[in-house]
Amino acid sequence: MLEALPRGELEVFYQPITRPNGSVVAVEALLRWRHPERGLLVAGEFIALAIASGAMVSIGHWVIYQALAQLARWLEQYPTSAPALVFCNLSPQEVLDADLRGSIARSLHRHGLTPDRLGLEITEIHLADSRLADTLADYEASGHSLAIDDFGTGYSSLYRLVSLPVSYVKIDRSLVSGLPSNQRSCALVEAALVIADKLGLQVISEGVETPQQARWLNNAGCGLQQGMLHGHPMTAHDIDLRLNISPALLPGQ
Repeated sequence: MLEALPRGELEVFYQPITRPNGSVVAVEALLRWRHPERGLLVAGEFIALAIASGAMVSIGHWVIYQALAQLARWLEQYPTSAPALVFCNLSPQEVLDADLRGSIARSLHRHGLTPDRLGLEITEIHLADSRLADTLADYEASGHSLAIDDFGTGYSSLYRLVSLPVSYVKIDRSLVSGLPSNQRSCALVEAALVIADKLGLQVISEGVETPQQARWLNNAGCGLQQGMLHGHPMTAHDIDLRLNISPALLPGQ
């Protein structure tokens, strides 16, 4: 794993986050490894190895740099249709890395971007680590949007949601998968939307795969959606093609 980055085997894919009309509001940067023997691997197949090998922090720096460079190119090439920001996932090791904030600042400056163009995602299960709160607050104070990923999986308390400077919550795909037929899933998602609205947070639903799910979420007031219905994780080139297409012509609309 330590040699994957210098060998050029790592690549950043992007998954669109869209509005009901199909327009791309943001993208999530997702790491992929083009393994010389096993082919294209998704992050879940190697992140544990990256952490164990000590490579995760340096890889995280690289992912953020690449994502910001790509966002800058999209903003220049597609000023009316480019995503407004890119979300990057952070592990606890990356959040606590003393050099990350400076690396982000340099990357933003290098590509002529303001801090609000970079959203930082932290998985809900990691919010139990109180060491992260102060550091996350510093990022928010610098102008970054913070997002809780996999929200609704039950690992954080409502106190954490109130006390952390969060701008977005991303409803976990395990809840979205039951929509609209599972009444418990509907009730839980509705409750999450009410809580988020009361706290002034924006909600992104993950794992949206069917038109029925999308319609239910739209009717419930969740207009930001991410999932296979709206676009699978894809290369930057494929995002280029997407930004050149009228939203009305996209599948699922």
